[in-house]
Amino acid sequence: MYLEDLAETQQLGRVLAESAYEGLIVLLDGELGTGKTELVRAIAARLGTAETRSPSFTLVNEYRGTVHVVHADLYRIAPEEVGELELEEYAREGALLLVEWAERWRRPPGSDVWRITLAFGEGVGTQPWNAPRSCRLTARGNRAWISLDGAMAALAGADAASAEREVE
Repeated sequence: MYLEDLAETQQLGRVLAESAYEGLIVLLDGELGTGKTELVRAIAARLGTAETRSPSFTLVNEYRGTVHVVHADLYRIAPEEVGELELEEYAREGALLLVEWAERWRRPPGSDVWRITLAFGEGVGTQPWNAPRSCRLTARGNRAWISLDGAMAALAGADAASAEREVE
């Protein structure tokens, strides 16, 4: 899928929020500035949370809206320290868990997972936050696949809106 600008990234977040549910783990990958936090903000806002903040320094922020949302940013933490954040506990409790820099965390086996990978498109200039980007969406787990497939159907007008199913 291709996102032209920040507005399309935010629209994707709002659509994904409609299909997200408590107990889902959303792993977000991509370089700095590709829109991971903006996507999280759009998801959280659609789910009725108050203003969200990037957890770059706090590492984990919790929000209560129509669902319990937990937003973690693992950029500033070593992979061997991630266990101290107790993300597995949030997953067991059934929170909607949104994890940036997810490659630093080994999610619990058998979890319902969406993986969203954002990358800059060609010709990124001096305003990368509003630059075109590609977005790859995958799902693991039956419920995760069905919900993500529904979100992609809602985005039928988007450029090549599709998701891939991963098998564990």
